[in-house]
Amino acid sequence: FCDGSDFSSKAASMQYYSKLYGEAYVELCECAIERMDQGGTIVGISSPGCTPQYRANMGYDIPGTGKCVMEYTTRLMAIKAAPRGITCNVVIPGFTVTDAWDKIATARGTTKHELIAGMMNDMAPLKKLMHPNHIGSIVSFLGSEAGLYITGVSIPADGGVHLV
Repeated sequence: FCDGSDFSSKAASMQYYSKLYGEAYVELCECAIERMDQGGTIVGISSPGCTPQYRANMGYDIPGTGKCVMEYTTRLMAIKAAPRGITCNVVIPGFTVTDAWDKIATARGTTKHELIAGMMNDMAPLKKLMHPNHIGSIVSFLGSEAGLYITGVSIPADGGVHLV
């Protein structure tokens, strides 16, 4: 890395994820706040490993830094949106069964279900796999009457991954 041989690809990746999870998220939040006259909910989706409550994951260094920007920005957006009655939060799901795991599983010679189940058994005290509809339920709660007092936080809804 010090000889510059790997720097350009790392820098390009860093810029990509900063734009995706930083700049794009800020722009989306600002547009949403402007369009919501009075009240509403903005929810970002992050992933484990991006905040200090999680163990650092060297394999997730570049995307993780972009999501750190998103999580911090959510706190600032919550302050900005509060006068309009808008809440802003981030949900941090646990091991979620999605197609995103296919390439990793193939590279490791296994299936995504076996890969996710193995990781979940090692790192999630509740030992429960998530599906996208579970994340949707959490987002729905944040937009409900009961969730309207929660703002400016990154919520680990991860089966306890943040505890390990």
